[in-house]
Amino acid sequence: MTPPHTARVARDFQKGFSLVELMIAITLGLILLSGVVYVFINSAYAYRLQQGSARAQESGRSGLFIMERVIREAGFYADPTQYLVANTFFAAPNTAISGTEGGTGPDTLVIRYQGHPDGTIVDCLGNSVGAGVTATNTFSLSAVNPTTNARTLLCTRNIPLATPAVVGDVQNLMEGVVDFQVQYGIDTNGDGLADQYVQANNVADWTTVHTLRISLTTNSLAAVGAGAATNQRITQTYTQTIDLRNL
Repeated sequence: MTPPHTARVARDFQKGFSLVELMIAITLGLILLSGVVYVFINSAYAYRLQQGSARAQESGRSGLFIMERVIREAGFYADPTQYLVANTFFAAPNTAISGTEGGTGPDTLVIRYQGHPDGTIVDCLGNSVGAGVTATNTFSLSAVNPTTNARTLLCTRNIPLATPAVVGDVQNLMEGVVDFQVQYGIDTNGDGLADQYVQANNVADWTTVHTLRISLTTNSLAAVGAGAATNQRITQTYTQTIDLRNL
């Protein structure tokens, strides 16, 4: 004969879970699952934000570095004695520095200088400019890429006396640039220092420019999700003031 308590245990086992117990179990499982999903989504979003921010920073800093290296050479003469002869090589309209105001769009910037015998003077691609050879580098932005909602930083090289000659050579320098703005520090009292910053269309005499203030606005290229900046992409602006040591 089966003991009463054994028979009761067997009956309870055969009954299984009640509907209420099953619903409670499902609810607890969904709560746990939703927590896991929430953590995963937030981790993925944080990762995209981090990667997007890093990409925007890389574009901004690299773009500024490339342009700064070239800008600092504006007006360099290969022959040191020529420093005493104003505008010998860079007479208007081919001044050592010039540019255009883009209005609501990006600006352009033109830098001219000569190479040095030791090969330390380079163009926007990092190539040495020959001694006494005049190089012209024009910085601008491409049209907007509809996929990334950004532009590409361009450099147009003109070094006609190079071997071989370089004329109208357009090179892509950096992707992910949204805007490029330039302000020119002009000397208004003849003391050799920048007294005010103006746009290109307000520069009456390019020989009075002694400082540049350039700004690059970059984005993350890829969308990082809701809550980010323009078109779900992280956008950052980097500004740097550069003294023109040869002007």
